[in-house]
Amino acid sequence: MATTTKRAWKLQEFSAHGANVNCLSLGSKSGRVLVTGGDDKKVNLWAIGKPSCIMSLSGHTTAIEAVRFSPTEELVCAGSAAGAVKVWDLEAARMVRTLTGHRAGIKALDFHPYGDFLATGSTDTNMKLWDIRRKGCIFTYKGHSSTVNSLRFSPDGQWVASAGDDGYVKIWDLRAGKLLSELREHTAAVTEVVFHPHEFLLASGAADRRVLFWDLENFTLVSNSDPETSGIRSIYFHPEGKCLFSAAQDGLRVYGWEPCRILDCIPLPWGRIQDMAVTSSQLIGVSYNLSNVSIYVIDLKKVAPFGDSSQSLSGLGGGGVGIGGGSGGGMAFQHGQSFRKSFNKERPPGGVRQSQIKINHDTIESDEKSSTETEDDGIIAAEELNQYHNVFQPRGREYTAIPHVIRPPPPDLVQQHSPLPTPASGNSPVHRPSPSPSPPYVKTSQSGPGRPAAGITTMRERRNSTSSVTISSNKNITSISSVERAKNKKVGRAFSFLSKSAKGTSLGI
Repeated sequence: MATTTKRAWKLQEFSAHGANVNCLSLGSKSGRVLVTGGDDKKVNLWAIGKPSCIMSLSGHTTAIEAVRFSPTEELVCAGSAAGAVKVWDLEAARMVRTLTGHRAGIKALDFHPYGDFLATGSTDTNMKLWDIRRKGCIFTYKGHSSTVNSLRFSPDGQWVASAGDDGYVKIWDLRAGKLLSELREHTAAVTEVVFHPHEFLLASGAADRRVLFWDLENFTLVSNSDPETSGIRSIYFHPEGKCLFSAAQDGLRVYGWEPCRILDCIPLPWGRIQDMAVTSSQLIGVSYNLSNVSIYVIDLKKVAPFGDSSQSLSGLGGGGVGIGGGSGGGMAFQHGQSFRKSFNKERPPGGVRQSQIKINHDTIESDEKSSTETEDDGIIAAEELNQYHNVFQPRGREYTAIPHVIRPPPPDLVQQHSPLPTPASGNSPVHRPSPSPSPPYVKTSQSGPGRPAAGITTMRERRNSTSSVTISSNKNITSISSVERAKNKKVGRAFSFLSKSAKGTSLGI
């Protein structure tokens, strides 16, 4: 009796927050790290396949409505219902920016592919471009008449696409600071837009249950899919550009676009799917319901156009023929064999400068007058500290603090407390005692620099005195801030190690 090989399975389900989950995002570089945001005002970080939260980021005072990793997965940003955006450096384990300017909740975020810029879209219908280094909004793009649901920078970093509840897809030129094109074919709210990784091609998915493909050389419609069984919740181009993955509530479809055709279908009960990523020949899909998050895995080696498609086109009520009448198999995209222009993704020398992006000084807003959310210090809570080495296995490397420079003690104290024997005459060897710690002494105006005696507070201790606690047993002063900082840096480095080393491993059933 023949057995059916499983092509997709649920990897795990867990409670991600103490309240409802509102948003989530996968790291696009590794595909193995996840960030979630919820009504509990927290941003939590997870490793795919691991049961425990890696890091919990606090600082927002209202619910989190949008989250996003940077392309390198070294930064993460989160937008709140009050319109504030906070950016955390994961390796340094600290919050680096609070950006305020929107007058309503943040619904969409995206990092520039290789510049220190961030785009945000809001319920206030505006899109803003921020310079993370200077902590300021450098341009506000106004054109949508309703909530901005999705934002994406082009692979070359010169354009940004936005999609909104008004049914429009808009393409903006960052250098000119103007609208390039307005694409209107959807008949309902557009939920997501994505650029092809190589071609001048854009895809959009909407609540009208269709996926549309747009040519970015002449801004015309290339093709569109037949309506699916429910609204499109997430779309994602394969990193090599071979196909487009489209996720609805009841499953996954794999599309080609010239002509538009369904290459494969996989029924999946994942519900509110929000993000997808490819890692090690597997597609990871993440959905949420109330306070729970579910992670699904699809084996691409058993999905067309990558491998055996004997189980294709079953269970979702769709045939293999879409607009244009192509067959279910079809030819997959091959980079370099297209009639369409390709993006130049070569990074400019020295990176992207602010002078290369249009700046509207009238839209630069200060934090004090543009925020409805009070700024709070970002707190990074490290979960399961005792399990870090078991989870991350950081190659046995230990991270220690930089040692303090030990200055020689004053000569009179050396003679008093650590006398050295007089060298013996002749050729007999000199026997020196093993070094022992010198007794504490107090630095005075007459003596040279030295270590303080017990009970004497240094400038470093005074700076940390606002967050210190006294241990009654020996009255030693321990700085909580320094302890937590050391723990957070350890977590940040472990998180960085995880995202860098995760590629090449598969997730089992």
